[in-house]
Amino acid sequence: MRIFLAVILLISAHSAGLAQPQACTVQLTVVLSDLASWSWRKEGPDLTVATLKHGVVIPGAAGVPDLTAGAFSAHDRRGPIRVRSIRSDHGPRRIIFVVETGKRMPPPARKIQAAVISGILSEARPGDSFALITAGGPPTELPFGSSREAILATAAQLVDPPQGKAKGLRPLDAVLEATRWLQPPQAGDAIFALVFSLEGRHRASFSEVRDALAAGGIRFFGVELGHVTQPNPESLDSASLMGGYLNISHAPVGNVDHLIQLCRDSGGIFAWENTAGGRRYDLTQGRLEGLVAAAKCMYRAATAYYVLELDSAGRDLVVGFAPGIEEKYPGALEPYYSHSLPPCSSR
Repeated sequence: MRIFLAVILLISAHSAGLAQPQACTVQLTVVLSDLASWSWRKEGPDLTVATLKHGVVIPGAAGVPDLTAGAFSAHDRRGPIRVRSIRSDHGPRRIIFVVETGKRMPPPARKIQAAVISGILSEARPGDSFALITAGGPPTELPFGSSREAILATAAQLVDPPQGKAKGLRPLDAVLEATRWLQPPQAGDAIFALVFSLEGRHRASFSEVRDALAAGGIRFFGVELGHVTQPNPESLDSASLMGGYLNISHAPVGNVDHLIQLCRDSGGIFAWENTAGGRRYDLTQGRLEGLVAAAKCMYRAATAYYVLELDSAGRDLVVGFAPGIEEKYPGALEPYYSHSLPPCSSR
């Protein structure tokens, strides 16, 4: 009789679990930009760059109320998806800087890298942990547990050209190595890449890096300091680019193996400044301040996000705002979330 009762209890518990499936979760950050603070400049016949001087991150922005579940809408190819609930996550984060230091980095790019890292650490929260790995030049590795003073000291040295042979990892390989440093995964893990580009020769493939980011739930934030040659036009929308610079391009269709796409796929943010113009390029104080402000916006997006509970999620998930929500804000609302979500359904 005891065995019979135990079997009934097990079946009942299993049936209850099937009746109440666990909701699918999506990490999502909203950036509110002040449209009046955009300024524009031409970078070529088919490329205009807009500089954003002000952007705040929701949740957590001072003076801006957090959004509710009713503020969002979601759908996939099968139709609308119910947003069950929402909560804010401001927990401690692990962030790795991947910094290209090879000889192809122009002096202005090195100055930007140092200023960006210093700017982020200047407002870093006490509970967050940082690491740094270099690429393209002599190898430097500062694992988690390194002091912020050590990372700042390394950042200060970035303005000087590297001494010695380039024995370190190539940039894309360094990104893949950074994903290994974030094992086992923790909520909110992020990689900040400050590179000339991720193109060129490397051992890792873009698909391998994309899979590693997706498997670890790692968001990828990129500051590209070279010439953006062939971004995929599908990723050049307002929801995939933010921070200091927004690209508006009519370039031919490129491939998805690009830093921009890694940012978009993982729910991160992309910024760009082409420092490859040689003597013609002028790193003004305004440009430098704009990039540092962009990086701080990225950092705030890494540290604060919503967790949406949905009935289902997957690679074709589209999350937006419910009718009338955007009109309530004096600016542009942009959602950032992973486009590489594993299939999940509780329908």
